[in-house]
Amino acid sequence: MKLVKCLSFACFSLFSLAAAAQPQPAAAPASPGPVEVTSQIKPGEIEAALFPESVCEAMEKRGYRCGGVPVPRVLELASNFTFARGTAELTPEAKEILAKFGTVIKQRNDPTAKYRITGHTDATGTDTINRKLSVERAAAVKLFLVKEYGVAPDAIQVEGLAATRLKRPTDPESAANRRVDFERVKAQN
Repeated sequence: MKLVKCLSFACFSLFSLAAAAQPQPAAAPASPGPVEVTSQIKPGEIEAALFPESVCEAMEKRGYRCGGVPVPRVLELASNFTFARGTAELTPEAKEILAKFGTVIKQRNDPTAKYRITGHTDATGTDTINRKLSVERAAAVKLFLVKEYGVAPDAIQVEGLAATRLKRPTDPESAANRRVDFERVKAQN
């Protein structure tokens, strides 16, 4: 087995995923946490998170060993740069970021790939308003990918969880709780 010094996100993700696949104590999480998306994210980082098996396959072709079964990761888009406050309108920065997602999905050209976009809100406002807003935000991301990148509408499911899964439960009104998660999911038969 070759030893490699990696500085890229893909290698870090691959080795993190391989480590997560090793036997863990019962209290350890089964998979790594979400990838926090910023405007500097590269398409290769998105691909490594959504399709870690392709990174593993590429490394194995070069003679490296990939430990365990890679698990796709959730990509977390903070709403402070994704949407105008209290709306489901995508900002120009959000469109730039989502263009990278669209490029990766389009280049992948996998008709069997399925994705889930989940909207979250903070605890400000009523559950009814927050649930509606969280669904609208997830739907806005889906619509952008469908219209601008030709992603099949049935390849993406959307859901809104409002404030039911706060990122910072000790600070329910924190901006960190307002986010959209993007992940690849197993196709349902």
